[in-house]
Amino acid sequence: DLYSFCTLLVGQMNDPCTPVDVPEEVVRFLEPVDHTARERFYNWLSRSLWGKVMQRGPLTGTKNPSAVLEKRMEWANGAPLIQPLPLFIQSNRLDAQCQDFLKSLRSDVLRHVLALGNVMQCASPLHVLTSRAEKAIKEISDHEVTSLADMERKIVVASSGGGTGSVPNAPQQRYDPFNNLPVPQPTPA
Repeated sequence: DLYSFCTLLVGQMNDPCTPVDVPEEVVRFLEPVDHTARERFYNWLSRSLWGKVMQRGPLTGTKNPSAVLEKRMEWANGAPLIQPLPLFIQSNRLDAQCQDFLKSLRSDVLRHVLALGNVMQCASPLHVLTSRAEKAIKEISDHEVTSLADMERKIVVASSGGGTGSVPNAPQQRYDPFNNLPVPQPTPA
């Protein structure tokens, strides 16, 4: 009815983070949470996942509705939520140099950097972002090296008959994991 619509519209005007086209049941669902949690729900979570979060039940009556909402959003998303880059830039008031740096990062590195949170209170945001990116690149490359070593080990074990029936301490033929060719072994001196 008209009264409900006007009440909804006035409520949305009082909360500037609420988009105008949000259904009334979503606005009511989010009433017990704080402004920050509501903003994250609207801006960080895909609209297609809103219903999945709401199906878990109302937030009223929970000890900390905002924290409950955050956990439900992570559950619905299947991973921790990461602030979209434009919102990260805006909320941290980053200068052009920081923006250019972030936009130059690979997507996997950028996800690591953004997941560590805001840099607005930092004396040198560019230094912090650079440090985060360097750590992320190292973690990612360490993981890739570990994965490559695991893959190589599995190939060696498979090529030696699974390790069963082999002579103890006998040299094993190693194989290059990329083209599955034998790797030349150094001859003992």
